[in-house]
Amino acid sequence: GEARPKRGLVEHTRHFFATWSAESRAHLQDAHISVSLLFVVAGALIGLTAAAFSDASQQVEDWQQAWAERDIRLAWVVMPLGLTLVVLLVRVFFDGTAGSGIPLLSVGIELQDGDPNFVRVFSLRILFGKILLTLLAQLCGASSGREGPTV
Repeated sequence: GEARPKRGLVEHTRHFFATWSAESRAHLQDAHISVSLLFVVAGALIGLTAAAFSDASQQVEDWQQAWAERDIRLAWVVMPLGLTLVVLLVRVFFDGTAGSGIPLLSVGIELQDGDPNFVRVFSLRILFGKILLTLLAQLCGASSGREGPTV
C-alpha cells in the first residue's frame, strides 16, 4: 500500500470533503435520515451523560458535606488517603485522565491520522475514568469540578 501523509484532524477533514466523489455524496443523501438519526442519538447520549454526571457530582458533594459535618477530623484521614488513591488510579489504570479535559480536547483535534495518542485522548476508558475519578476526588474533599471533564 501507498503510505498516506499524516495530517491533523482539520486537514484530514478538508481533504476528505475535497476528494469526496459525487457517488459518495449521492449515497449520503440517500442515507440522510440514518446520518441525522446518528447525530440525534449521539447528541442525546452525550447530553444524558453530562446530566447524569452533574447529578452524580451534586450527590457526591452532598455526601462529602455530610461526612465533613459529622466529624471534621475525618478530613485528616479521608483527604490524604482518598486523594492518594485518586493519583494511584490515574497513574495505574487511567493514564491520560489528569487535568480538566479542555486542553486534551484542543490537542485531540489536531492529532494526526494514526497517532497512538488519539486513543489516549478519545476513549471510553478516558470518559469513565474522568467521571469516576472526578467524583471520587470530590467525595474526598478536593475542589475538583465537573465542568472541565464534561467537555
